[in-house]
Amino acid sequence: MTSVSEENLPSPSRKTALFLFLFGFAVAFVFVFVLYGRQNAVAVAYDVNGFGGLGRRLASGEGFSLGSGLTMRRAPLYPGLVALLLTIFGVSGEGAEIYRPVFFVQCLMVGATGVVVWAIGRELFNERTGRIAGVLTPLLPQTLRYVSSTEVETLMGLLIALMAWTGLRFWRRPGMAQAVLFALVCAASTLTKPMGLPYPFVFCICLFLKFRKTEGSKLFVATGACLGVYLLCLFPWSLRNSIVSEGKFRGISTNAAGEFLRGYVLAQPKFFLLKQDFGGNDSRELIWDVEANDYEQKAMESYSVPFY
Repeated sequence: MTSVSEENLPSPSRKTALFLFLFGFAVAFVFVFVLYGRQNAVAVAYDVNGFGGLGRRLASGEGFSLGSGLTMRRAPLYPGLVALLLTIFGVSGEGAEIYRPVFFVQCLMVGATGVVVWAIGRELFNERTGRIAGVLTPLLPQTLRYVSSTEVETLMGLLIALMAWTGLRFWRRPGMAQAVLFALVCAASTLTKPMGLPYPFVFCICLFLKFRKTEGSKLFVATGACLGVYLLCLFPWSLRNSIVSEGKFRGISTNAAGEFLRGYVLAQPKFFLLKQDFGGNDSRELIWDVEANDYEQKAMESYSVPFY
């Protein structure tokens, strides 16, 4: 019997990455397909904000619509992913049944996010820190809350982690390949939820100011390419929204202003100390983040665009 050479054995890093991926996937899978429908800590709802329905209509050939004409209130990437999965696996079914392929893929995303977080932790700090961070990632309440619904947050969490990882690599090794990869990840994040829209600009400015004396023209070309690729990826959807709104709106999502504001609104003590009354058990009575919605509605009225 021949022995397996050491070169063919998985490296410790590969084994750690595989373990964290499988651990994150397993935690998410058990919560989605076993625990979520049986728990009563939060209301069981699979498509609260209509992303699943949007993907379903897209897969059925009804267009990018929330049900009342073409919408500009959502960024395209996540509904497009939902539509792709439903096109492959079918659009018939009720409730959670139709979205099972989406939930399964989101479980894979949770596993992948843990691996990316581990990679960031080990590069910034050490192996132990990375492993702890990778294990904790799928156990976060926010992770479990959104993986069981057709919401953008699971995909967004993965992309934000990838933004941090590719940004770290770009910062430490400024070059064309790192610039393009960072730009593509930032574009994917922005086309999922436009909260990441200004990040590449701020990042590239800081990078250029930090290394302009040592990297010179090479850095100028890399940051320019980064922003060029980023804007090029966003242009088709911006053009689509301009056409739909007859030139009144050229952004990624009319919901962007409200999404930015929610970060500040929900940071108020009345929210994070749970002093805000969100209503009773009936989901129709939930007050949600009314301040952000009011701000968003006023912003959209200036473009003569309906709230939904």
